Amino acid sequence: MQKISLETEFKFKQLTPFLTPYWGHFSAALLCMLVLAVTTGIYAYLVGPMIKFLFSGKNLVTAFPIIGSAIKLPFLDSLQNLDLIVLLPLFILVISIIKGLSYFGQFFIMGLIGQKVVVDLRRFFFAKLLLKPLAFFSRHPGGELVSRFTNDITQVEQAVTYAAATLFRDVLQIAVLLGVAFYLDFYLSLISFFLLPLAAVPLVKHASRLKRVSSSGQEQLAQIANRVREVFAGIKLVQLFGTYLYEEKRFDRLNKQYLSIMLRSFFLRAAISPLMEIIGALGLAGTIWYAGARIRNGELSPENFISFFATVMMLYQPIKTLGRLNNFIQPGMAAAGRLFSLLKETKNLPEPQEPQPVEFRQQIELRDATFAYQEKPVLQNLNLTIKKGESLALVGKSGAGKSTVADLLPRFYDLTCGSILIDGTDIRQTSLKKLRSLFSVVTQNPILFEDTVYNNINYGSWCENSSQVETAAKLAGAHDFIQALPQGYQTRLDENGSNLSGGERQRLCIARIILKKTAVMIFDEATANLDLENERLLQKSMDILAKEGTLLIIAHRQSTVRWANRIVVLADGKIVQQGTHQELLSQHGEYRRLYSEQLV
Repeated sequence: MQKISLETEFKFKQLTPFLTPYWGHFSAALLCMLVLAVTTGIYAYLVGPMIKFLFSGKNLVTAFPIIGSAIKLPFLDSLQNLDLIVLLPLFILVISIIKGLSYFGQFFIMGLIGQKVVVDLRRFFFAKLLLKPLAFFSRHPGGELVSRFTNDITQVEQAVTYAAATLFRDVLQIAVLLGVAFYLDFYLSLISFFLLPLAAVPLVKHASRLKRVSSSGQEQLAQIANRVREVFAGIKLVQLFGTYLYEEKRFDRLNKQYLSIMLRSFFLRAAISPLMEIIGALGLAGTIWYAGARIRNGELSPENFISFFATVMMLYQPIKTLGRLNNFIQPGMAAAGRLFSLLKETKNLPEPQEPQPVEFRQQIELRDATFAYQEKPVLQNLNLTIKKGESLALVGKSGAGKSTVADLLPRFYDLTCGSILIDGTDIRQTSLKKLRSLFSVVTQNPILFEDTVYNNINYGSWCENSSQVETAAKLAGAHDFIQALPQGYQTRLDENGSNLSGGERQRLCIARIILKKTAVMIFDEATANLDLENERLLQKSMDILAKEGTLLIIAHRQSTVRWANRIVVLADGKIVQQGTHQELLSQHGEYRRLYSEQLV
């Protein structure tokens, strides 16, 4: 399996287009965070004066001097102990309600933003990957891409939803609490917090290492997903050959490699919290020593120290939480880097700035067509003309280049050298959408989706007339077995139509291209997996299609190609013979040899 490089450079600005639509939501969340931070600061400030008031019995202004200095109202001095015993709990309750509502608001809104961003990301990457050339998908198996859409986007979601919310919320709380601390005592705050910058040292050192380990873990998880997909796709072979232990060992090896990576990851994550704990304890110990000396000298009031101590304690939790954010941010950044690297890895096929119109009216010409896949030559200076309305068959041994020709016509790949012309227009000078609208294909392995029979036949045509869908099914010899299904045309198919036989699946694909009525219909080994009865039905459908348009048939069976207007024999990417079935049999060439070996 092709691996994505672990060195996936990622810049946060790449996520900006997905975040900007939700700045309004973010502003509301930020306001909630600010209210939460202010109410937390009020709590911290009130601790000392409340204790002093309750134990000293002094009036409100004496116990809470900031209130008396900020609000000059005559009745404040008259409020005594009994009044405040009732008022203070009510005040605390109001602050608690405001704090709780603001926490709920920021949590819900940030969660909403995170989910919307993830939905947009999935939509964006799905749309981009749909346009990738076939070479991209041959290098990246389905299991790997599924892992990107599940594990990697989940990591990004956690970074956006949890890490971003925690970052802004806790930074605001730290800022407010630091303000309260410095208001209570400037010098005490300086001594207490000069060690805080040291907390960034282990975070910075751990960040890059944790990012590398996280990226490695995600890569290993993608390999596990692909291994599972491959084994379950070939479960019949595994069970028939009894290779359970072999597959278990292969899976176990990948699993243990993943375990080793995750142990390193958890070691790095676990080390951050104790380091933060030790740094916090050093700061707290220094604070208590210095504060005790100042209280004895009458330079610091006990209630201010109690409030200050409460403030420091409240600071501890958001600082500790920020220390753990790397556990979410770095994996999220690594995952985002891997996602965006997919888009950069293989460039989309270039589209012309001014597309030329194209319609297949006369002929398709492959002129000096040369193609190599991953430096392996497949076609070499091939010249071939396909006339409109003819049935052309390509035959040859495996690897001769037959299917490559079929893939080059609709530009699934671009030629290495040479050109493909439709009525004199190079296919690279027209839009991919327009070009591909001329072609339809039936492959050796039928392509069906988990949807109704009706929608599978109607796929790409989107015909609103159900009678046309049924007509196509009848021409394909599929109508009778469809009618016998539990819900007829509305019967839902399992994955890739596994609740149908091979012949039934193939006939649905035939019905699909009959309905679509494209100019060129390609049958790429369409009969390879069919029995004689289903091959006969398919042949009947092909006879009907031959009257409607141009057929390109790639097959080994003699019965499939012998009726073609022209048969082209390929060997090592070159044309070695061409003619009708009878003409080629009369020659002592490659076609006769293939025929005699029953490869045709």
